[in-house]
Amino acid sequence: MNRQTWKITTINVQGINDHEKFDDFLDWITQEDFDIVIITETKLHPSNAFFNFSSKNNNFFSYWSLDPSHPKGSGVGVIFKHATLGKHNYTQTDIPGRLIHASLKFKGKITIHVIGIYGPADHSDKDTKDKIIHYLNRNVRYTNNTYYIIAGDLNEDPINHTNHEILDLLDAKGLQRITPTADPNAYTWTSCNGTTRQLDHIYLSSDLISTGLYTETQ
Repeated sequence: MNRQTWKITTINVQGINDHEKFDDFLDWITQEDFDIVIITETKLHPSNAFFNFSSKNNNFFSYWSLDPSHPKGSGVGVIFKHATLGKHNYTQTDIPGRLIHASLKFKGKITIHVIGIYGPADHSDKDTKDKIIHYLNRNVRYTNNTYYIIAGDLNEDPINHTNHEILDLLDAKGLQRITPTADPNAYTWTSCNGTTRQLDHIYLSSDLISTGLYTETQ
């Protein structure tokens, strides 16, 4: 795989059913020229997302998932730029509304797995978290020429939460959490009373970084 620079972001949109908000989101990812976008809490049915996305923007291709039993509290999308990654796409699977796993193939039998996650905001929802953890345990494993990009709103703060099983698992798998250069402790969520938390994360395989893939997170 040739040395490349990919621009990666993850964002919780808190619902994107509104057409104006959807269009604003498309304008933003186009202007920022992202290569990979993980979008969470979409609250948007996949068929509507596919139609809206494909009819308004040809520069990207995307995958979407929603939990039909919890449409107002779920939803994940994984978006790729055609120019850099379109020809490398080959497979996709999901946990409805919570996880999308897309795989990219490159020359030299190199595989890069991109996994977008929306962890449960309700910390008592053990079943949903267990499904995510089981999937990651089974599917994230080190093999030659296999790398991972895992990002999303995990709803786990490594400092302020006592329970952060997904973060612990990704650390145990040897993945490296990417932090903003300006402020490694920057928060990504603020409550109405001013409470702040770092809930959105981007993880990369350490070998992926050392082999020449650099990211810019926003």
